[in-house]
Amino acid sequence: MKVIRITNQNKGINFSSAPRRSVLTQEEQLLLQNYKNHIKSTGNSSLLPFMKRMIDITHGIAGLIIATPIIILSALAIRAESKGSILFKQNRVGKDGKLFTIYKLRTMYKENKDKDFDITNGEDEHITKIGKFLRKYSIDEFPQFWNIIKGDMSLIGPRPITERTHNIRKQFEGYLARYAVKPGASLPYKNTKCTNDIDTINVEKDYVENQSLKKDFKTFLGIFSTVLGGRNY
Repeated sequence: MKVIRITNQNKGINFSSAPRRSVLTQEEQLLLQNYKNHIKSTGNSSLLPFMKRMIDITHGIAGLIIATPIIILSALAIRAESKGSILFKQNRVGKDGKLFTIYKLRTMYKENKDKDFDITNGEDEHITKIGKFLRKYSIDEFPQFWNIIKGDMSLIGPRPITERTHNIRKQFEGYLARYAVKPGASLPYKNTKCTNDIDTINVEKDYVENQSLKKDFKTFLGIFSTVLGGRNY
C-alpha cells in the first residue's frame, strides 16, 4: 500500500452553511492540490475520473428508475407513521472540501430533525420503526442516486461526512486525502475493521492512492450483497 503523508498544523477553519463553498482554508486547499498533483504523477490513469463519471451517470439513472417505486412506498410508510418531511436533507463535505446537500429518506422522528446527529445505529431511540427497516436494507439512502447523477457523489468513495466530523478529524494526519475524490455511497470500512477515526482515514487514503475500476467493482458487489442481505446493521 502506498502511503502519502499530509500534515497541517493550522487548526483554524471557517465553516459556511452555503452549499458549494469549501470548508478548507487556503493553506489546506494548497496542500490538497499538491497532494492531488502527486497522485497524478504516481501512475493513476488520467481517464479514471472520466470513466468513473460515466459509470456513475449510467448506474445512477438506472438505480433511480428502479428505486423510484420503492421510494414512493417508503414515503407513504414514513408519512403514515410520523409527522414531518419525507426527505432528510443535510450539508455534507464533498470533493475539495465543498459543501453539498445530501438527500435521504427520513428515518427519525420530526422533533429530532434539527439535532446534530452524526452517527446512529439500529438501536437508536430516535429512529422510527419504519426507519429501522429502511436503514437495515439501506433504502433510506436510495435518494442519493440523485446526488450521484448531479455529480455531488460517486457510487464508490469515502462516505460524505458532516462539518462536525471534519472538524474533529483535522487533528489527525492524512485527513485531507478524502477530499481528493468525490464522496461515495460506500467503501469497505467494515471489512477492514475501522474502529476509530485513524483507521477510517487510513482506509480512505488507501482508496484514494490506489483506486481502480476493478476495486470499485469489487466494492460495488459487496454493497449489493449487504443491501440484499439486510446487513447494514
